[in-house]
Amino acid sequence: KYSAFLAAASGNHQTAMQNAVNSLYATSGSYRRVLDLEGARITLASPVVFPQNAGGAVRTIHNGEVKADPSFSGNYLFTHVGNMNSTNLKWIAITFEGNGVASWLSWNDGNMFFFHCHLRNPKKHAVAGQQSQYPGLNDTGTASAGLWMDMCWMTCSDMANTTPSQRTQVGIYSSAGDQKVFNTTAAYFRHTLIYDSAALMMDGC
Repeated sequence: KYSAFLAAASGNHQTAMQNAVNSLYATSGSYRRVLDLEGARITLASPVVFPQNAGGAVRTIHNGEVKADPSFSGNYLFTHVGNMNSTNLKWIAITFEGNGVASWLSWNDGNMFFFHCHLRNPKKHAVAGQQSQYPGLNDTGTASAGLWMDMCWMTCSDMANTTPSQRTQVGIYSSAGDQKVFNTTAAYFRHTLIYDSAALMMDGC
């Protein structure tokens, strides 16, 4: 449970979240592992980095909000990059709030599942047309980096009154194959999805 990590970090969310992720991705442990955020509202000032070489397992993070501090230093709330041994990670009932200064997640190995998540306000760009810079979800892997999204909601709420040609944010960019997006709503992006691979399924969006 996240509260144990928060207490051990003397209330520092940055340290607590990094330590919780390190524990979730320990090289040994149960095949199925769950991190319960217990409804916490977690503010980050810099990215949380998933450890490499963790070994195969099915992992879940659920029930909370992770948001970027206005002074966030970096590009993504979470980075899942490197030799991840094609791990499976499920995000369930998580709110990702980028506050326009951080995108949500970058990965190039492992399968990401998003169920009942709210993904809001990824990193803004200085000018329109920078569609491939720091998209909200950035999947730059090969077939080993999958995406499955269902019953989610993505938005740039502060772009509602901006003409589409002047919007700068992208919901998802993917150069990996085997992507599935179902029953998801997206609003006010320059592009909801830029897809640079094969085997994409979308339905009910």
